[in-house]
Amino acid sequence: MDVSAIVTRLLTVGSLGQVVTADPAGSPINYDSSAALYSLLNSLVSTRMYPVTQREDPAQPSIIYQLIGSAQGNYDGFAITQTDSYLLTVKATGYDALFDLVGSIKTSMAGSALAIETTDLMFDYEDEAQLFICAMQVELTYMCSASQTLPAVYVYSLGRSAQTSAFDNITKQRVTDDYGILICTINNDVPALAADIRAVLLGWQQTAYHFEVEYAAGSQVAGVGGLRLWRETYTDSVFITEA
Repeated sequence: MDVSAIVTRLLTVGSLGQVVTADPAGSPINYDSSAALYSLLNSLVSTRMYPVTQREDPAQPSIIYQLIGSAQGNYDGFAITQTDSYLLTVKATGYDALFDLVGSIKTSMAGSALAIETTDLMFDYEDEAQLFICAMQVELTYMCSASQTLPAVYVYSLGRSAQTSAFDNITKQRVTDDYGILICTINNDVPALAADIRAVLLGWQQTAYHFEVEYAAGSQVAGVGGLRLWRETYTDSVFITEA
C-alpha cells in the first residue's frame, strides 16, 4: 500500500531526524561500523587500537577489535536495522588501569550518538604476556537507510481489511488500512516523539474521500545495540465502489 502521503505529513514534524518508507529488503547502505567504533575508542588507548590481530610487543594499554557477527533486524516483515557484534580485547599492565579503561570505554559508548551497548564482559590475566585483559562483547546497531540520523521513523502498511457491503444495487465497501509507525531512537524521548506524531496524524484526512486517521495502538518492540524501538499503529478508511 502507498504510504507516501503519511510520510510527507510526518516530514513536517521537526523533532524527527528522518522519515523513511520501509522496504522489505532494506535500503542500500554504505556504513562502516568498524570505522565508527575505531573513531569512538581509539583515543582512549593513545591510538593503540588494532583490528583482529595485534602487532608484536606493542605498548599498553591497547584494544583489539574483531567483527564476530552481523544480523538484520526485521520488524513486521520490513528490514529496519543492522546489528554488528564485536569482540573487544582490552589489555593493560595493571588491574586498576584495566578497570578504569573499561569504565572509560563504557562512558564513551553511553555518551556517543551511536546505538551501541555492551552485552557481555569478562576479566582475566594473560600469564605469558603478564597482562590483565578484559574481553568485551559489544553490539552496534545502524539503520537500513541512506541516513543514520536519529530519531528516525519508518512507515509501512500493516494490512487492509473490509466490512461486508450493506448495499444491494452496487458493491460498496468500507475498507480500513492499518499503518505501522516505527520510532527508532537512542534517547528516552519515545513519549515526546509519539505525541509529536499524534499531533499531525490524529484526525487528518489523506484525501477528501478518506475518513479521518485514528489512533489504534502502541507497543514496545525489542531494541538492539542500544536502540529503542516503539511501534505506533494508525488506521483510516475509505469507501470503494464497483458498479
